Amino acid sequence: MFFSSTGRDDSYITYWPAYTLSNFGEIINYNGDRVEQSSSLSQTLFLALANKTSGLDMVLLGKLSSIVFGIACLIVVYRLALKINKKIALTAAFLAGTSQFLVYWSFSGMETTMTAFAGLLIIVTYANFLIKKNFSFMSLANACMATILFILVRPEEPIVLAFLTIGTFMLLLAKRRIKRGEPEEREYLNRQLSRLSILAGLSLSAIGALFLFRHWYFDSWFPQPVYAKSSGLSLASIKGGILYLGDLFMIQKAGPSALLLLLATAAFFFTLWKNRRMEKVTTPVILAAIYVFVYTAFVVFSGGDWMESGRLVVPFLPVVLIFIPLAVTYLPNIRKFFNPVMLTILLLAFSGTVYCMKISTGSPAWSRVTADFDISEYHWFERHNGQNLRDINILNNLKRAIADVAPRKDGPINLFSGEMGMVPYYIAKENYGKVKFLDRMGLTERTITGCNLLKPKKYRLGLNFPIDEYFDNKVILEEECGAIDPDIIYGLGIEKKGETINQNGYMVAYVQGSYTISGFLDERSVNSEEFVAIKKGL
Repeated sequence: MFFSSTGRDDSYITYWPAYTLSNFGEIINYNGDRVEQSSSLSQTLFLALANKTSGLDMVLLGKLSSIVFGIACLIVVYRLALKINKKIALTAAFLAGTSQFLVYWSFSGMETTMTAFAGLLIIVTYANFLIKKNFSFMSLANACMATILFILVRPEEPIVLAFLTIGTFMLLLAKRRIKRGEPEEREYLNRQLSRLSILAGLSLSAIGALFLFRHWYFDSWFPQPVYAKSSGLSLASIKGGILYLGDLFMIQKAGPSALLLLLATAAFFFTLWKNRRMEKVTTPVILAAIYVFVYTAFVVFSGGDWMESGRLVVPFLPVVLIFIPLAVTYLPNIRKFFNPVMLTILLLAFSGTVYCMKISTGSPAWSRVTADFDISEYHWFERHNGQNLRDINILNNLKRAIADVAPRKDGPINLFSGEMGMVPYYIAKENYGKVKFLDRMGLTERTITGCNLLKPKKYRLGLNFPIDEYFDNKVILEEECGAIDPDIIYGLGIEKKGETINQNGYMVAYVQGSYTISGFLDERSVNSEEFVAIKKGL
């Protein structure tokens, strides 16, 4: 109700390959090439199957899927908490269900909640298989299915899974050494180590098969966004990751959720300290703790994220929140006040969700969205998202520009931009095979990332290749690297780009100004200084 439609338009980068798989039988990018423009193969396959079986629109399915997986996270949090301590299960699920970050991204249409769900499922299914007294093929099958979902959901997950397995193996070995005087307990731990070895072998096989498939089908080892964003491990990326996490602990930036995150972190380390001798620590707790450590390390080493509301911590946040009620159970003087304490924490989590309305890109479900341009053909979710609403107007004008240029242009119409979400999704859908895109951010096609003569810097959004740098290297790109010659340029920031565009043979045909949208707590200005420029002579 508070959010309705959140996040950015990056979700459309996944909607497109899901659309082509459902309708054309292959995963391709906007240009029709075998390039893995989506970072989530799991979401691509899921949406394609849902679209094929239901016939519902892809954008609607995308939005609904993030909501469904957000709800599914609560169910699996409850199941995981039950395995750890039955008394905390309901509280843990409520904490996850009211946490700002998880709720916010549940309405984004992105793969974020699917990633969180897949991580929780890995912990639960692995724990089930490891701790069962008798070997269970059903439990093994469940763990294998969770593994496949997990390694496909994000490019980093094979690495996360590998370190999760290694860390769990090492802690179980350490626990076995502590229990060397207890034959039954050692036999139980040996059984777990043996089963973990089976999971490790099967996971390694699945990861290998995934990389071989990617190389065979896409001629690439990783999704295209990895090549556009990742510059490898460096001190700068580590610093960026630390600063990113630090911002989430600052009240002025994250609101009341910063206090919840501080509390969860304190509870996490307090629980680990209480179990430092590992005499009573259970396998589900070991798996959960290692998962949190590994994913936190990934966030640090990857350099963090540019999107709002803690997107990169959502995959492990529900796991961390379980440690809050678990830590309370270790405090004998507070146990009798368990319910009041948990109610206070839940109110804190809920207040963070309300605060999030100030930074949300979505407007409340009850808000009335008005615009001085036609928005009738777009989804309710799109009309309630400030970023999508911004793009609808430029999209309408870009459609008119394409229709105007088409009679005077032989062959496909070439477009150049760094905006590769909602706009190219609808343009490609209506003009498939009749348009070609040159992506200056390098997220959806390989022209710039594959040009060895150019080495643009990489950052969180993709390639740092501004339009003036493009024009400086335009001849090299076209003659040496096979880049298309743009007929139309569109994007953001006309004030800084207008003169450059005009000097390089293009005429600005349309400029869109900023506008305000009504939020729950205030009215916010949306930067919508988008433009459409057409090559002179067309």
